Amino acid sequence: MANLYGVANAPNVFVNAQNLPGNIACPANTTTTIYTTPAMIAPSNGYFFPAVWANIFINSGASISTGFNCYIAIGAGSYVGISSVGAYGMVANQTVAIEFAGCGPASQVAWQGAGSTVSIGISPATNACTAMQISPILVMLMRAPDQ
Repeated sequence: MANLYGVANAPNVFVNAQNLPGNIACPANTTTTIYTTPAMIAPSNGYFFPAVWANIFINSGASISTGFNCYIAIGAGSYVGISSVGAYGMVANQTVAIEFAGCGPASQVAWQGAGSTVSIGISPATNACTAMQISPILVMLMRAPDQ
């Protein structure tokens, strides 16, 4: 069913994670899931897409990473919404924030019925890092434009 603009527009659904469940070790060159939402269910029929805004605080340890890839995944699916972030200004044993924004494809099936989860992953290049608990993440299920 197409989204009819101006007719029964559904509200967006969001999950606001003030913190990660704890400090999460992220091995080098491996994607580590740092947060997974509860099931997100569309409030009506139509197409929706997930959007993520994250401020991930990273502790570098003694050896800094050369950069980071941040990802989102829908349910147990493959990672999409890939964003590469450089390690600008990072020095050893320092905590810095990396900003990440991404979105997934518009879908109707994934969000109906029981809904689906959205996972956020990070892959540091060259050296491991720790994603700190104090990292806020906002995940929204947004109504897609008319199909």
